[in-house]
Amino acid sequence: MRAVDAEATAPPPARLTSAPSASTSDRPGRRRHLVYRYEESAPDEAWASPGYDDSALPRGASPLGRGDDRIATDIQTAPHKTWPITSYFRTHFTVADPSAVSGVNVDFVADDGAIAYVNGAEVGRQRLGTGGVSYETRADAAPTYDAAQADRTTVFVPAERLVAGDNVLAVETHVNYRKAKSVSMQARVERVERKPGGSD
Repeated sequence: MRAVDAEATAPPPARLTSAPSASTSDRPGRRRHLVYRYEESAPDEAWASPGYDDSALPRGASPLGRGDDRIATDIQTAPHKTWPITSYFRTHFTVADPSAVSGVNVDFVADDGAIAYVNGAEVGRQRLGTGGVSYETRADAAPTYDAAQADRTTVFVPAERLVAGDNVLAVETHVNYRKAKSVSMQARVERVERKPGGSD
């Protein structure tokens, strides 16, 4: 597996393909922290879709969150007692030719719970029950930062769900209670190569 081109922290970005968001090394074994746009107010219903305009949102390197000194980007914008239940994150990644790969693995972790989307479609969730969620939906459990980091979720997204060029990974995190001491989110995307002979 190789890391898919995506927004990264190291300036200036290394343009590896013609896609505007490509900025990380695609060499095996080399990873950088992805850069995400984020917001903590209730967004438009289409917030996870590729067409959503996130250009005005603040951005920062992952892990993002608050309440732990290992977080790279502190997203705290309000006093502790008014912290929101849900936070929203978006990043872009590039797949030059979806037909050349089997798909991608999306690996994510959150304190407390999360739902991950690729191009607007849900691909996995962690510590959130089935069914619809809202801005006020609470996670099913409240792990510590360390416990959350040790409980990563990895889901395979087939090439049929990808598009040539720019793709979007979006993650919404939910806390178990409003005064939770920490909130964190970290996710990455890795391409899964096709097996020799063209079969998956």
